Order: sequence, then C-alpha cells, then structure tokens
Amino acid sequence: MSLQTVAIVDDDLRVLQVAMLEIEYCGYMVNTFSSPQKFLNCYNELKPSLVLLDIQMPKMNGLECLHLLSTGVHKSPILMFTSINDDQFRKKALELGATAYLLKSEFLSNPCEIIKHHIK
Repeated sequence: MSLQTVAIVDDDLRVLQVAMLEIEYCGYMVNTFSSPQKFLNCYNELKPSLVLLDIQMPKMNGLECLHLLSTGVHKSPILMFTSINDDQFRKKALELGATAYLLKSEFLSNPCEIIKHHIK
C-alpha cells in the first residue's frame, strides 16, 4: 500500500519545513509548494490525499487557488491553513469548497488527528 500524500502550499519556507516534519512524523508523504502556481502545475499528476492551503500568498492567494481547484476533476480535501482568524475569509473559503478552515497554530498543535479526520 502506498503512503497517502499531503500537499502543503505556503510561501513561508519556515512554515513549510515545520509542517512537513510534523506531517511526516504522522506517517504521511509530504510535497511542499512555495506558490499556488507551482502546486497547480503538479496537482493533477500528484493527486494528493489532502491539501493544506495558505491564504496570504503573492501573485495568487489561496482563495483564488481554491476556486481553480474546485473546477478540476480530482477532488482532494482542502484545509485552509492560515494565520487569518477572520469570519469573512472562513465563510468564503467554505463557500468555495474548502473542507475546513484551520489556524496554523491549531493545526500544528494536533496534526496527526486533524489529518486522520479529513483524509480520504
């Protein structure tokens, strides 16, 4: 059986590194992307089991990326992975098809359980 894959999309390299180590510790394979564009170029081939998607990124934000993902064939659960605690962003992300909206600190305090709960 192959490992389930988690894709992390965040422009903060420190966050990518910490999240990658935490998720690998949980037993998942991890692919990291520093921009939504790089992620979108690989998404259909990668077919991740779960996506962690930041909101605030240059050139294309996470909500724009989420909108593009919602029109595709492959549907991975997408967890918005952000430091923005804002009800309007939360509502918009869920309307666009996000599975959940999590603060980074909330996710990193219990990554194994959160992934297990949301992964297919």
